[in-house]
Amino acid sequence: MSLLTRISVPAPPSPEAEDIFSSALTTIFTDDAINSWGSPGSSITYRSPTFGPLELNVPVHPDEEQGRKLFAHYLWNAGVVAADAIESASSGDGDPIGQQNDLGNEEAPRVPGEWDTRYWDIRGRRVLELGAATALPSLICILCGASTCTITDHPSSPALTGGSIEKNVRSNLFIYQDPNDEHSPFQRRSRSEINIYGYAWGTDDFYDPKSYGKRVQPLPAASLPPTAALTPGGYPTVDKIIVADCLWMPSQHGNIVKTILDFLDPATSNNSTTTDAKTVPCALVVAGFHTGRAIVRDFFALATDHPSITTESSSPSSPPQDGPANGNINNDAHLKLATIFETDTSGNRRDWIWDDVREGEGKWEAKRWCVVGVLVRT
Repeated sequence: MSLLTRISVPAPPSPEAEDIFSSALTTIFTDDAINSWGSPGSSITYRSPTFGPLELNVPVHPDEEQGRKLFAHYLWNAGVVAADAIESASSGDGDPIGQQNDLGNEEAPRVPGEWDTRYWDIRGRRVLELGAATALPSLICILCGASTCTITDHPSSPALTGGSIEKNVRSNLFIYQDPNDEHSPFQRRSRSEINIYGYAWGTDDFYDPKSYGKRVQPLPAASLPPTAALTPGGYPTVDKIIVADCLWMPSQHGNIVKTILDFLDPATSNNSTTTDAKTVPCALVVAGFHTGRAIVRDFFALATDHPSITTESSSPSSPPQDGPANGNINNDAHLKLATIFETDTSGNRRDWIWDDVREGEGKWEAKRWCVVGVLVRT
């Protein structure tokens, strides 16, 4: 069954003919696929198999053109795929689903359609989400029992300035004694530490989401474990970094890679100080092909020094206050793909290809698929 059946968009109080027609588009035009959900400022519902319905406030449509280029005012399919993968892997007994991969670990064969828990099980782990928008993957991480979850979006994103992320955290993770009064006594659905920050890819600092430009001071080193690894900005590193549909701007690929290298715990599968054999620090990258295969391919090529990359694809303008376009990457640090494949929203999988186009695939067919890549340190 398609993951998209978990998403429902409330009908307007007095639906018009256009609303009814719009809701039936995928039934009428079966070759087309929806890859983004909601309308700016509205709410949609995601029905989690484990945690029930989650109401998501979709960020408002920004007034400024630069803000609109962030595309935070939708829920994209990559976020749905990432949320499902995390929820699926973070339930059960937590034993890894093995496979032969670039990490050199050979275990029992994978069960088709399941998610390798060494990468996707976030229970007890420190998680960072980039470009969160509705923050659906982060909400699932928190409900599944991540030790900490840091939810970020660009400092100018309407997800922060309009309060959408905070609303989604409050409405789905806090049970209020009076549902109509957010100041009434409440119970939390999770013990996870939750942080919401503004963050521009490729930079060192987090910012207060309610005070544009106000840097969040990292905790004093004395309050952290003596073995804690820190980012260049002084923040603790994390075990998992979620990158869901953040690859549409080639000019920012280098900044995303820099963020992964700066924030991902330096432990590797062969040299682990903060993890065990059941988990690997990694970046969980999921992206749709709505901006073309070449852009997505070029990100993974840049991240892994793959020879397939040739010239930079044409790209939209960068959002304001980002790090420098394709900022400097630490040449002493490297990433590799532990695994990469393509999946559609029905759970079908196929091999990833490095080509600009897939033979016989039109743009409507491509909209059904996402690439799933797991980046680890070498």
